[in-house]
Amino acid sequence: MLNVLSYAYKEIGNEQMANDIWYMGRETKQDKFRGTILAKRLVNNKNWAGIYVSPDSIHPTDGKKEHTFAAYRAKKCKFSPDNVPLKHYVVNYKPTSKKHPKFQALYPALGERKLNEIDYKALEKIPFGFGLSKGGTHCWIFIEGYVYEIHWDAIGPGLYEKTALRDFKWLSSAILVPNDTAANLNLVKLKCAVGE
Repeated sequence: MLNVLSYAYKEIGNEQMANDIWYMGRETKQDKFRGTILAKRLVNNKNWAGIYVSPDSIHPTDGKKEHTFAAYRAKKCKFSPDNVPLKHYVVNYKPTSKKHPKFQALYPALGERKLNEIDYKALEKIPFGFGLSKGGTHCWIFIEGYVYEIHWDAIGPGLYEKTALRDFKWLSSAILVPNDTAANLNLVKLKCAVGE
């Protein structure tokens, strides 16, 4: 992922940012990389925009409360324990059916969510983004509606995986995109977003 981000900046002629990417995800040059540190620095120092995404904000298909809590925090413009700033909120692009075995796990009285196809189609127009899941412990690349993961425990064809966002197993996530990309998307901005 760092290779991709660094290469992208190098290709657009920003050598300094291409070099900085390697250290932006660390507190110091010796620390281990953390995606949330990189995400916060992209938002705060490079004017990127954070987009919270979740296929179903109330009824996650794994039945875990971490996703409903993430959706609650996202409405306060924060993602993960590290408080990555968010500007947009895109949810319910693949609502869980009442017939799904995990539907009853959380808040069944709230009923099924209404399909949000319009915002999902806007996400499919994003040419490039950096994604975070599981509170920021899992990082990936986002291109035109697809998540691209690198599995370091695999060799050959299993090394890379491409998944449509609506089918991404990690569910609640954040996508960080350059601000000029976000400005061209017709997404509702969170009222708490900085500068809004």
